[in-house]
Amino acid sequence: MKANIAGGPSIIFNRYAKRNETKIRGGKVCKKIIGYDANALYLWALGNEMPCGRLTTAEAYEGIIDDINADKIFGFLESDIRTPDHLKHYFSEITPIFKNVLIDCTDESVIGKHMFDHNDARKQSRAKPARKLINSYFGKKILIYTPLLKWLKHSTNPSKIEHYNNDPGDHGTMGKIERFNRTLKQRLTKMSPKRITQKLIADVIENYNSTFHRSIGMTPNKAKGKVMDADLSHNQVEADRIEKEFQIGSSVLYRLMKQTFDKEAARWSKAVYTESKSVQKWSYLLQDTK
Repeated sequence: MKANIAGGPSIIFNRYAKRNETKIRGGKVCKKIIGYDANALYLWALGNEMPCGRLTTAEAYEGIIDDINADKIFGFLESDIRTPDHLKHYFSEITPIFKNVLIDCTDESVIGKHMFDHNDARKQSRAKPARKLINSYFGKKILIYTPLLKWLKHSTNPSKIEHYNNDPGDHGTMGKIERFNRTLKQRLTKMSPKRITQKLIADVIENYNSTFHRSIGMTPNKAKGKVMDADLSHNQVEADRIEKEFQIGSSVLYRLMKQTFDKEAARWSKAVYTESKSVQKWSYLLQDTK
């Protein structure tokens, strides 16, 4: 993970423009120059669900890109990517792939004759070989956030996929938990450490649950009430269905207790039983059919 952490340039301009002088749109005078960060996808990724907790590393396999596009895999993918030839002109002002590479200032073939001569003229102050952040048309072993890969497929070609890190569990639920943890941490760090007690943490959580959240259009407490109502309605529907489907004399299997650390254990009984008597609502005595 650490090998793939890279920053990004704040501003890169290869065009010169000056307000009240530069002509645009058929000769009109430009009145204002505004620069936007071209790497805004980083902020987009932070605002969405992110893997959290312990990650598992798995080897890549054929068809992994299709599984990512179908939302079957969530995590990070390490692969080589490049800009297609037909899009290189489009990205000529700022190439789209950022990476950390070793720049050897003593090699003219790497930095070009102009910069080589400039560095050589500095004599004792010559720059030494060092790792630098650059932007490029290609990158090797780039770690990509899997939802971001759907956007990248329009501008880059992923290839030579090494492995991927997958977050076990439901990433929707894990993302919500992670956002709550960040919010709670942010609120507590604003307080004096001497004030933070178990009661204060409970008060902060209660305040969080009673605060209106724009993302859900209500408070978490109100949302919890709606979820409970939905669960009760669902349970009633299931109870009515079971009551209609299971009658005295029906042949059934019963579900076995889960076995610890045994994913391949049987889930249902091999023997077939007959419902012989109703003990109470939705509870029956079973009789072995043998």
